[in-house]
Amino acid sequence: MDDAFFGRRHATLALAAGMLLLVIGALVSVSAGAATPIDSCTTIDSPGNYVLAEDVTATDADTDVNFTEDGTCIDVTASDVTIDGAGHTVNQRNAPVTGSAFETVGIEVESSARLSNVTVTNLVVTGFDRGVLYDRVDDGEVSDANASANGNGVVATSAPGIGLANVTANDSGGDGLTLVAAAGSTITGATASDNGAAGINVTGSPNATLSDSAARNNAGIGIRVDSSRNATLSANAARANGDDGVLLRDTDGADLRGNVVRDSGDDGVELDGSHDATLSGTVARGNAFGIILDGSDGSTLWNATATGNDEDGISLFISSDDNTLRNNTANGNGDGGISAFFSAGNALTNNTANGNENGFEVSSDNNVIADNTATGNDGDGIRLSSAAGNVLTDNLVTESGGAGVALAGSSADNTIFDNALNNTDNVEFAGSFENESNRWNVSNSSGPNVVGGPFVGGNFYATPNGTGFSQTCTDADGDGFCDSPNDFDVENNNTDFLPLVAFESEAGTTPTRTATPTDTATETATATDTVTATDTTTATATATATATSTPTETATETTTSTKTAAATATATATETARATEAATATATPIETTTTTPTETATATTTATATATATPTRSEPDVAVSPEAVEFAPVTVGETASTSVTVSNEGGAPLAVSATDATGTNASAFAASPDEFTVPPSEERAVTVAFAPETVGSCEKAATLEIDSNDSDEPTRTVDLSGTSRPAVVDGFENPPVDPDGDCRFENVNAQDGFDVVDVQALFANLDALEGRADEAAFDFNDEGDGVDIVDVQRLFVEERRRDGSGG
Repeated sequence: MDDAFFGRRHATLALAAGMLLLVIGALVSVSAGAATPIDSCTTIDSPGNYVLAEDVTATDADTDVNFTEDGTCIDVTASDVTIDGAGHTVNQRNAPVTGSAFETVGIEVESSARLSNVTVTNLVVTGFDRGVLYDRVDDGEVSDANASANGNGVVATSAPGIGLANVTANDSGGDGLTLVAAAGSTITGATASDNGAAGINVTGSPNATLSDSAARNNAGIGIRVDSSRNATLSANAARANGDDGVLLRDTDGADLRGNVVRDSGDDGVELDGSHDATLSGTVARGNAFGIILDGSDGSTLWNATATGNDEDGISLFISSDDNTLRNNTANGNGDGGISAFFSAGNALTNNTANGNENGFEVSSDNNVIADNTATGNDGDGIRLSSAAGNVLTDNLVTESGGAGVALAGSSADNTIFDNALNNTDNVEFAGSFENESNRWNVSNSSGPNVVGGPFVGGNFYATPNGTGFSQTCTDADGDGFCDSPNDFDVENNNTDFLPLVAFESEAGTTPTRTATPTDTATETATATDTVTATDTTTATATATATATSTPTETATETTTSTKTAAATATATATETARATEAATATATPIETTTTTPTETATATTTATATATATPTRSEPDVAVSPEAVEFAPVTVGETASTSVTVSNEGGAPLAVSATDATGTNASAFAASPDEFTVPPSEERAVTVAFAPETVGSCEKAATLEIDSNDSDEPTRTVDLSGTSRPAVVDGFENPPVDPDGDCRFENVNAQDGFDVVDVQALFANLDALEGRADEAAFDFNDEGDGVDIVDVQRLFVEERRRDGSGG
């Protein structure tokens, strides 16, 4: 029995010894893989993990003390290295002396052979010529780093695949972040502000991605992308930069999504010699030009908001051909809403340009301007100047201070049909047009037309006072056209032979019409004059029915109509507009047309209905909840937070460009994020913080203003209110008390309630209270001038009243 016992005992001891060896081996292994500490400037020439054990300081460059030999504090010459700063700082004690033999660098990753897989994270680098430098490094990474107050913040050259995540580079003398020859690189969550040149500069880096980053208050360009094809920029913010907010130069195939650019010293977003780009959901406010394409072809710009810019909201400038602009809003700009200068073959469709100097300005040839809205512009709704071969159709132009449609210079051979004009002056000819002919109608063809009639021909001319040509002309045969042409009271070879009238039809009938030639001179051709475009709109018709028995008084019908219009051609017509949105047009006249009215009023007997089709625009629609926020009492120096929900109930992306607190106590409130995009039918939470810094008035109030690209409600507001409580700083044996919740410490000595002893205590401590952080809580006369004898007197009066012995 004893032998068996000892046998088991020996076996147990052997097992324990083996386990101990395994544990020791594991400990040795962990020790071998532990990070190597860094406590001074050094060279890292072996792969592995390194960690800053403390802040590292480099001294003056000219003395070369505590630098490596080339002026670098931490020099990495090996691949597969990770440097964890552990929140520490690498800094240069003294600024480099002018004429120094070398440039100083905080952390440099470079070797004679290419390096790869080097990561720098979780640190601050400041005071160097270059904060962090990667040169000839593949797949590097800089994350959670602050490289501010350097000559240049982070620089990466010949660094394909490098990633910059959550990097801050502010207050640099040059660029904040610079990538050169860094194909496939990514920058996300970066901040580059108050730099002496550009905030973020990407050059020669194909397929680079920049997202969720901010560039503000830089002396140069906010975000610059140069010679970097297929770049992607999404959800970035550029604000108050000295030059352009965002500039793409010689960068083809770029994709820009949901970027917000405000208050730039020059243009908001500029594409210079950059082709085949896609820009969606861009917001540009308070810039020179909001969005400008200069010598840039084949791009698509949609769902943009360009408002409140000094020049044009959106501009196609010199040789910017074959672009598509659709579903954009350009309101309240100092010059044109949307313009095209010396740029051909563009399609401008379903855009809104309201409240500008001119709505649409075109000094170019062979463009399609279709299905747009121009309302309340100070000058002209649509202005053609020295423009030829353009097609204007299905536009709604109203309330213009100048003309609805103005032709200037030698504007000729334009086709202008099926537009709804309601202005005091609908058409204006600036200059002599005796030899300049334009087509103001197409052949009579099946509709519906812009005002709901069954046939398409010319334009609808109304005035706000009801005296427009289409409102006063006769239509004896009820075909929806005026019986006489509109020659605009001038003899200049410009006539609308088929002006529209407000459509009226007998419910249940099918009107039949034999086509009327528009003009002998222009109706003799069989050549094809094609405008490639499909225009599908949702039309809402409101009809008032008159019936002999039990009619339905008001019928509302929503229909979806596809509009196909016939264009007038001449023998020399070669007009092929390069566009994907407008109307499909054929030159062959339609001699006989039979159609059924699209809009029919509901009634129990024969009824006459007037229907007006109004295109439904796909636009964002902002909603905010709640409309008021009241915070519970918050002590000075502390913060309380809640959220406000911003919803998009529309059919296009909602771009929020600012969430600012305004009003007397605005500094006590803050909202974030400042700029963001909400897709249709989605919502986003805005965090609202209440953080009173001083007492002053106990009750704090402000207004949260939420600016967006909702054309109906560009600014939504939320009422903010909260109560601050005074905070007691150190130095009191018994912290004073605010007995009545008015943000004042009446009970100065915190003993036996508020009485005359507190008045004596305040008088005795006037000098001690001066300059304290909580001084405002003893400012009983609320004059904001510190604590003095007047406050003692005011406290005495308050004590007497409360005691009942005073007046």
